[in-house]
Amino acid sequence: MNKLCILMATFNGEKFLKQQMQSILDQSYSKFDLYVNDDGSRDKTLDIIKSFSIKDNRVHVLNIKDNNNGQLYNFDKLMRYVNNMEYEYIMFSDQDDIWYKDKILETLRFMKSKENGPTLVYTNYNENNISGSIKNKYDNFFPTEEHSILLFQNWIMGCTVMINNKLLKYSGSIPPEADNHDNWVMLLALTYGNIFYLDHVTMLHRLHNDNVTNNFKRMNYFKKINGFIQDVKKGKEFRIKKLKLCKRVLRVPLKEKNRLIIEFYNCLKMKNKIQRIKLLRELKIKGLNKHETVKLFLMI
Repeated sequence: MNKLCILMATFNGEKFLKQQMQSILDQSYSKFDLYVNDDGSRDKTLDIIKSFSIKDNRVHVLNIKDNNNGQLYNFDKLMRYVNNMEYEYIMFSDQDDIWYKDKILETLRFMKSKENGPTLVYTNYNENNISGSIKNKYDNFFPTEEHSILLFQNWIMGCTVMINNKLLKYSGSIPPEADNHDNWVMLLALTYGNIFYLDHVTMLHRLHNDNVTNNFKRMNYFKKINGFIQDVKKGKEFRIKKLKLCKRVLRVPLKEKNRLIIEFYNCLKMKNKIQRIKLLRELKIKGLNKHETVKLFLMI
């Protein structure tokens, strides 16, 4: 068995999938297994995956079906499937990106140089637009001392992430309150382990009409304002959701916990909103910008 595995969740991805899978199989570091689980695609996605599995024995086509659909549950199935296989390192892949040739090699080297207990490493990326032209690397990252922001607003993209086996072991099933798999593993690493950023571009994140990133960027100003208002109206729901998520994270059977998430949890439990806002300010938990920080104070 290889020491590293890649988990890919697919759904109706025939338009971009071939390039992405080929970019993974062409990596300079070749000792990995690629596990792909499809979420009931109605196009030729599954045929594409099977054709790659015939040509390359590193590709494993899974058929894990239950009543839960969507990206979160798909990655949850994948993570639970490999949890007892003793892979030392795990990476996550979207179906519509392109990995640069040394993505695995560079991330793995960095991981081994930083690894200490449960560890998560993430990298930077380029992104294109609909016309295909490539923009510069994403520039909204923060140094490690700013990771408290992650409690409210996760900027780490799962497709850039590598985690070690120690972190995977504590993942369990992903709670629906986590929104997605990258948010869940980030919170576990933030609470019980370490997060390290490799300031290097390792992939191309392709924007198109169907992915979440581009759908938000294409929203006009008034739609974004309306989205802000709707978020604020759901403030109580937001706090309850965060409470449930923190509670789930803190259940992990490890004695050492990051004090920050415990204080954030205690803040969420406060009944008085003014007190919650005051403690948030003391803890220096904020959003990525003034707009998001204002939203946090209104929602908390």
